[in-house]
Amino acid sequence: MRMSRIFEEYKALSEIAKIHEQQALSYLKATGLELAIVINFGAGKVQSSGVVFKNGKPNFPSRPVNPRHPQKD
Repeated sequence: MRMSRIFEEYKALSEIAKIHEQQALSYLKATGLELAIVINFGAGKVQSSGVVFKNGKPNFPSRPVNPRHPQKD
């Protein structure tokens, strides 16, 4: 059985921004882990975002769009 480890980052912000996912990606690169989850308790409801770094390639699974703050790529 293979054990998996997940990097978890907790925030207290109005929303999760792309920069927070990029920060989690940096942690994955530094630790050699493949999955990070950013969890935010500062918004009206709990938010989460996942980041995958596998085979040297980052992947940001689809994020919900906030109509008040469209995401800029």
